[in-house]
Amino acid sequence: LNPIPIRIFLQEMPRWSAKFSGGWGNEDKLRVAGDFTWRSIFGNSRRLNLVVKHSDINPYYASLMWIEPHFFVNDLSFVINPYFKKNVEPGY
Repeated sequence: LNPIPIRIFLQEMPRWSAKFSGGWGNEDKLRVAGDFTWRSIFGNSRRLNLVVKHSDINPYYASLMWIEPHFFVNDLSFVINPYFKKNVEPGY
């Protein structure tokens, strides 16, 4: 067998990231969203995530998620996720 040369490059992700999206639909009309993530809080693998959305069906949606991986043991994560949501669904 002949070995195949492979090069692997690893790069750390940035501590901050932001994603924005938008669109138009028949039911929810204009929709916009923002997703903000802060990684490696206090130098560990903790993560804080904020998601904000708006549309005609969901005029208010905000979620703040704190993720603590390896909570006491490697296979256990601790997540706190308070959120606020308002739905306006059309009647039929």
